[in-house]
Amino acid sequence: MRNMNFYATQDCDTKVDFTINTKIMGSILLDRFAPNIAVQLTDATTSTAAAVIRVMFGIPGSGVSAIKIDSAIGSSLKFTDINLANNATGYYYLDITNGTSRIITSPIWYTRNDNALLAVKLNSFNVQKVDNTAKITWSTEQEINSSYFVIERSIDGRTWNAIATVAAAGNSSHRIDYSTYDYAPMRGVNYYRLKEVDKDNKYDYSDIKKALFNSNYTAEVVPNPAKDAINLYISKTGTQQSTVQVLNAAGKLVYQTTTAQTHLQINTATMSKGLYFVKVIDADNVTTLKVFVE
Repeated sequence: MRNMNFYATQDCDTKVDFTINTKIMGSILLDRFAPNIAVQLTDATTSTAAAVIRVMFGIPGSGVSAIKIDSAIGSSLKFTDINLANNATGYYYLDITNGTSRIITSPIWYTRNDNALLAVKLNSFNVQKVDNTAKITWSTEQEINSSYFVIERSIDGRTWNAIATVAAAGNSSHRIDYSTYDYAPMRGVNYYRLKEVDKDNKYDYSDIKKALFNSNYTAEVVPNPAKDAINLYISKTGTQQSTVQVLNAAGKLVYQTTTAQTHLQINTATMSKGLYFVKVIDADNVTTLKVFVE
């Protein structure tokens, strides 16, 4: 909330990923050339096929309301604002309508400076679960007087602690790949971000990645796509009950049961063709899986 990395929604399970040059909503950034906007909308219970995504643009301090500069119907949008002039600053946010629900994101403030020399031009930042560890990888396509990188971890998305430091190349004009591990992730969701520090002690942060560890179970459905039946496999510790639900693309419940079994076969022969969502629910976790019925 403090960093404005959030959005307001009337649909509690809607998820919006909104970035400019890979930086998440709430970011304030300076970069070269026109800003590249990317949007991905997901919803576990409501189809996003008819969602309307609007990109809004305004000029800070102008006193003029933001205007729509692009839009798309569906779950994704990519747009480059070539109209933002060099050395100009604008702010961008999303106004999304999905069904009867509306979603408004925090803005991203972007200053275009085509002559800027960025200390670190980050190409990628990823976190991958490897057994009980988190493998953290990133790559740069440019470094100017870079000093070191710090991996920070949080369990609530607010309080961050450094868990690893990696020396930077210093100066480079070609791709360099880096990696490190978190050998002791916390139980539950772990959030990770990369702090890029240059030799003048100036720094910038990457976007945030997350990984879930030590959950009570993992779930998998096969085959997918399915015809007459799907097999649900639940890998869990203990004998706790799980509620299993199947919902169609409109969010209507078409199947529900409660079981302690680790294998459940669900008849799909009477279901209409299309996309369905399988939910596995216990006291601590909700896992949602997509399955297509042919």
